[in-house]
Amino acid sequence: KVPKGFKDAYAFTDSILIHASVFITPGGIFGTNGKDFVRVSLCSTVSTFEQATKRIREKLASIHAEEIQN
Repeated sequence: KVPKGFKDAYAFTDSILIHASVFITPGGIFGTNGKDFVRVSLCSTVSTFEQATKRIREKLASIHAEEIQN
């Protein structure tokens, strides 16, 4: 599910790609029921997936910190 603070999955996946260098797919490309979700394909090593997850968590933490300050 797309976290609060994002218009939709497209905005969320764009932000993750730009700021965390991780490509995930907006669920809306699979139909309107997926508009608030993302799709993840696990086609790499566990180590790579762990690194990507860490970058995404860091991005989400920075967004949360910005919300608290505003």
